Amino acid sequence: MTTVAREAEEPLLLRPAEAARLLGVSRAKAYELIAQDKLPGVVRATGSIRISRVVLERWIAVGCEHR
Repeated sequence: MTTVAREAEEPLLLRPAEAARLLGVSRAKAYELIAQDKLPGVVRATGSIRISRVVLERWIAVGCEHR
């Protein structure tokens, strides 16, 4: 699958539950990481929380280093 095709199928911004699945943690743990400002790529807008898929995937690739 090409990068363009993959990006068309997958959202650029993830809900916390979707980010949790990528990380292999519970939804509650994802919210905890967000509250502690330990999860990169968090976007807050109009009462919603989203996480940048690109930033999250890069963070995972480098071993989830602390910010």
